[in-house]
Amino acid sequence: MWTESVIHYLRAFPITDTPVSDDESLYGSLKARFQRMEPLRLIWWMLVFTITASTLARTLALPAGVLHTLTVIAGSGACAWIWFLSRLLFRSKASITTGAIALVPVVIVVEAVAHLVVPLSGGLVGAETARVIANSASFICITAIAFTFSEPLQGLNNIRSTQ
Repeated sequence: MWTESVIHYLRAFPITDTPVSDDESLYGSLKARFQRMEPLRLIWWMLVFTITASTLARTLALPAGVLHTLTVIAGSGACAWIWFLSRLLFRSKASITTGAIALVPVVIVVEAVAHLVVPLSGGLVGAETARVIANSASFICITAIAFTFSEPLQGLNNIRSTQ
């Protein structure tokens, strides 16, 4: 099954404890560990973290406060992370471009603003602005999910064209 091959791929790049640099500080060891980490594994764990934070933000029903704001921001952008994961699964590592990386924080910001501003909007102008922001966030997320499904098809097309 394809999930077994994904799990095998993720386990094929273990994180070793051998230092890469001479810097023995905590920052140096974290930096060296991050440099050895496979991008696919990092993006997978970011997706898991985002989905967990989003679930916590919805199930805990925290009042508007710092903890609620942090869980909403951390839980935003799951659709961008899943698109980025599918991009790495079905394309080469060269597909990690600056534009693809910059798209993820933009989606996170738009979704976080939509989740934090829409409930606070009041009045006619505030309600219309909140509606526009919510529709923008929905459009961006639906587009990212559509791109998620297009990545395997494009990868299959590239494989078939080389044969």
